Amino acid sequence: MIKQLLKQIWSQRTVNIWIWMELLIVFVCLSYIVDYLYTTGRTYFSPLGYDVEHVYKVELGEVSPQSTAYDNQITDSMHHEHLVQVLTRIRTYPGIEGVSVSKGSHPYNSSTSNGIRGIDTIWVHGYTFQVSPEFFRVFRITDLNGQTEPLITAAREEKSDVASAEEMRKFAKEGYTLLHSGVKWYMDTIPTRTVRAICNDIRFNDFEEVYPAHYSCYPENRLLARYAEICFRVRPEADSPEFAGRFRKEMKQQLRLGNIYLMDVTSFDDIRTSYYRGNGLINEVKIHLAGLSFLLLNILLGVIGTFWIRTQQRRSEVGVRIAMGATRGSVRSWLLVEGIMLLLLAALPALIIDWNIAYSLVDNFMRDDQFMWERFLVGQGLTLLFMAMMILIGVYLPARQVMKIQPAEALHDE
Repeated sequence: MIKQLLKQIWSQRTVNIWIWMELLIVFVCLSYIVDYLYTTGRTYFSPLGYDVEHVYKVELGEVSPQSTAYDNQITDSMHHEHLVQVLTRIRTYPGIEGVSVSKGSHPYNSSTSNGIRGIDTIWVHGYTFQVSPEFFRVFRITDLNGQTEPLITAAREEKSDVASAEEMRKFAKEGYTLLHSGVKWYMDTIPTRTVRAICNDIRFNDFEEVYPAHYSCYPENRLLARYAEICFRVRPEADSPEFAGRFRKEMKQQLRLGNIYLMDVTSFDDIRTSYYRGNGLINEVKIHLAGLSFLLLNILLGVIGTFWIRTQQRRSEVGVRIAMGATRGSVRSWLLVEGIMLLLLAALPALIIDWNIAYSLVDNFMRDDQFMWERFLVGQGLTLLFMAMMILIGVYLPARQVMKIQPAEALHDE
């Protein structure tokens, strides 16, 4: 049957060449849409490496020197001591599980820094964070065995760093073992800190892929200063939509120390919303999805319409086959398989085009990343599946109507 269909497709090449070209172009365009939807969805639903549920951020303010409430007798050491007392009082608030101090390090942070860490002459670029040991408990960051306490223990050692699994892999590709190795900043000559633990993969936000991350761990006292981030985790049973308001009301006076006062306490659900509202990332993704959905709808209607009209125009040919003894089921199968054959003939060169586009335009595509191989194969497979479904719909539905034609009527038309 396949050999006969190929001969028939070739004999009708004047018409089929246009359908083949349409399928080729549509396949390439659709593969781009599928690739974007697949990678965006896969990235969005991948683990972030941390958990911000039941986590809040405390924002402290300082009385202005121009205010009558300003105490000019407060020295820097007294101010630091007041910050230590603030942490202590937050920890004693009912329901709080852990409190951390950090600088430009909490999730959904627009001021996060990045830098280059090195071993010998090998350098890896990634996000850099300054955190207290409790940071790993507050944000539920775990090691490769799914445990948090080993990270906290390692972070409490002097000049201790915690690196992400992705950073470890980057050094491993160059033949270096990151764990228990001394690392240095770019342009330094000797290591200044030691990586004593490896945490899981970290993603900066919901739409970015895994990227190397490096946590430099310090005691709370060293991080406590102006613009320090104070975050805390609440036990699930103690958390509620009213928690922030209750905390703000009950702790307003307790956290009024020296020139320090409680300005606000914000859940990370709200921080996440504000973060995406500020950078417009979600709106950008929505615009892309809307445009691609519109293009996908046009492709769907175009392919289905092409094969619908083509099948309707072959009423006479179908009637002749039935008159010659073919069953309606065999004729329907012949039309369906013919459509799939045309798709496969177009898919082969389309795969080559998509391969070259991906290899040329996407950085490091299919060179050293297993995900890139998966991305290409899954994307092309889904594209082929969608195209096949469109063709089957475009052939099967009108074929049911064509099957009702009487052989005598078809011979008369012929």
